[in-house]
Amino acid sequence: MATNFPYVNTIGPLHQFLKKLRTRFPDVVTVDTLKKQGIAAKNETYIINTLRFLDLIDDEGNKNKERARFFQAGDPEYSAGMEEAVKHAYDDLFDTNGDATWGMSKPELVTFFRMSDDTSEIVGQRQASTFLALAAEAGHGDIPDVKVVTASSSVTKKKAKGSKKKKVVSSGPSVTLDGAGGGGKQNPLGDMSFSLRIEMNLPTTDDKSVYDALFTSIRENLIEPHTNN
Repeated sequence: MATNFPYVNTIGPLHQFLKKLRTRFPDVVTVDTLKKQGIAAKNETYIINTLRFLDLIDDEGNKNKERARFFQAGDPEYSAGMEEAVKHAYDDLFDTNGDATWGMSKPELVTFFRMSDDTSEIVGQRQASTFLALAAEAGHGDIPDVKVVTASSSVTKKKAKGSKKKKVVSSGPSVTLDGAGGGGKQNPLGDMSFSLRIEMNLPTTDDKSVYDALFTSIRENLIEPHTNN
């Protein structure tokens, strides 16, 4: 379902990319731009759509040089420029609530976005979180401490992560004696038992649906196939 208001799955990558754009705002910003910097893997389109919504880039990803000028300014000018961009993009929200919009709670925002776009609860939650993230960039809220990821640092992280050894603990097979008379003959295939422990690195996110999908997949692919046998 098409929505009028944008949303991102998690706000961290959005803050991260906006911080990156303050260092250098390319003339063209596309999904490939985010992929090369390792930002918002598989969710790049959500950030691109948000930039389009703010009229910072056009449908082809070309930078709106006039509107995006504040990205190269100091902090006060950046906040003021983002505030203007947000008010312009969310004109329906501000027409309804005026300057009190900046102080609206997340539940209030969720109600507005759901009523406006006729969306699900989770989409409304994400739309509200996205607006609050942009409001923070405009000086109306706290911006979380995010680290700008470059292509080289992303590769380094992947190598470091790949070098970590997964701990897999397995108890040795328990071999029993065969034969009613206790003849002492070992049966290496009889009554073998073992246990396997798998450690997982969970993603860092405030999105509950990510964990719900992860544990649902574990249940469907690892637990249920064995319990049904």
